[in-house]
This record gives sequence, structure tokens and C-alpha cells, in this order.
Amino acid sequence: MKPTSSIATAAALLASAGTLVADLVAVSNLGQPNPGQLNSNVGTVGTTGGAAAQGFVTGPEASGYQLESVTLRFLAPGGFGSTGDLDVELWDSVAGAPGAIIASFGVNNPDAGGEFVFPLAEPVMLAPDTRYFISASTPDASTAGGQNVYFWEATPGSNENPGGLPGWSIDDGFRTSQGVVDPVEGTPWGGELDVPLQLAVSVAEAAPPPSAGLAGFSHDPASGAAQISIKGEAGTRYKLVEANDLDFANPDRDPVPLTSTSVGTLDGGGVITDANGDATVEFSLGAGPSTFIRAEESP
Repeated sequence: MKPTSSIATAAALLASAGTLVADLVAVSNLGQPNPGQLNSNVGTVGTTGGAAAQGFVTGPEASGYQLESVTLRFLAPGGFGSTGDLDVELWDSVAGAPGAIIASFGVNNPDAGGEFVFPLAEPVMLAPDTRYFISASTPDASTAGGQNVYFWEATPGSNENPGGLPGWSIDDGFRTSQGVVDPVEGTPWGGELDVPLQLAVSVAEAAPPPSAGLAGFSHDPASGAAQISIKGEAGTRYKLVEANDLDFANPDRDPVPLTSTSVGTLDGGGVITDANGDATVEFSLGAGPSTFIRAEESP
């Protein structure tokens, strides 16, 4: 008899197909070179100073993306005295420039050179195929003679690091608020300068489709006929998946063809559970090396 295992999953995973499990860098240019210490002088008072904003564009995922944090790279503050709070904010885009503030990130004042992470207190959903801006500003610079300065590094290249999400990109240049150290909606932003600031955008990674509990497996070695019971959510469509590894990275059959059901309702290549969340299905066990079967929610 071919050995088969059922995969039991936590109740929380059964409850929602949209569970988010980890942070993922959607796009980054932090690995690109900065040979000449290019930077934006965030906090200086003057037409090339004030706040700085770097644009990025999201990918095509129809359900959008849950923004978690951004990472910015800075040079050491240098000899400009005590630096004040650095405000990092998310903006929408109007005519290719920052329009209105959507959210503010946590304070993480860089006291040395390097990469600094700015998390969101509450995640924000980003729309697909949409431009946004990340700005950095020092609102108290206007009361300190423009001496609260941070050097947000730039890179002469327009390439992103490999390994990001499909369709995401970082704009080829950045903009400044032309001396306005605490920009708000309606603040005029200057034209795009020809180098991008160094930035990484992290989003929540979606969990794989949830699994249901399996029980009551039986198998006739002579005919290959098999039966298994599914315990999941009431009135939910599930499919069987067969693989030879526990993480189901490369399933042998997805979905497993179902031949009949004694509990629940066949629906295409899947089965819809009854009012108690139960289904019992019949199928032909594959002849390949698979040793694991699980039931996944299948919209």
C-alpha cells in the first residue's frame, strides 16, 4: 500500500485564505553603488534642500500589497550640530509628484551612516500599478537655522536589486520641497533630479492557501481507488493536492481528480463541504512517488 499522510493545520490558518506570514522586500536599490557620496541634504534651508521624496511604483497584484516598512540609507550626519527628529512619510502621487500624506512611519533618527528601518505602526494597503512617494523631512530645522541635516544617500544607477516582486520599480530620480522643511498637501515640489535616493520597500508576504484537516483514508491497492474525508469550513470549496514533500513546493497533481463524493458536493475539480464543514471524496491514487495529500481551499 502506498503510504499517505494527512496534513493538520492550525485553526487560524483554516479561518482565512488571506493570512499574512512574513515581510518581503518588494523593491530595493540599497545594493547599488554610491561612488561619490551623492545625497540629498534633508533639512537644509534653500531651493535644493528642505524635504526629499523618492517615488516607487507597485506591481500588478490585483489584491494590492500590505506595506509594512521602508529602509533608507544615510551618510553620517557630519559637522552640522545636533540633528532633530527625522519624519518619514508615505505620499500618494499627483501629476508625478507627492500629493497628500497617507501615513507616517516610526521615528528612527540616524546618528551614524548606514541603513535605517522605519516601520509603520499600522499597515497600509497599496494599490496595484500605482506610484507612491517616501519623503524624509526635519520639521524643526526651520527653528535651528537649517542645521538639522540628514544626508539621504543617492545612487547614480537606475537599477533595482535582483529578487524583488514582479512589476515593482523605483523612480530614476528624486524631488525636493525646495526649502520647505515640513511639507504638507499643496507644497510645491521641484522637478525630478537625475539620481534616485536609496530605498527599500517591505510588504507582508501572503501565506499559501489554507489546508483542511484530513481523516478516514482508505485505499484499494488492486484498483487504486481511494477515499478520504475533509474537515474544513462549512460551504467551502476544497481541492486535493498530492506531492512527495511536506512543503508541497512541487505538487505531482494539483488538483487531484475526484471521481465521486458521499458527503459534500462535487464542483469542477473540487468539492464543497456541507453545513458541518465535512466532505468525503473518492479518487484514484496516483502511481507516482507522492506520499502526501492535503486539502486546500480553492476559490
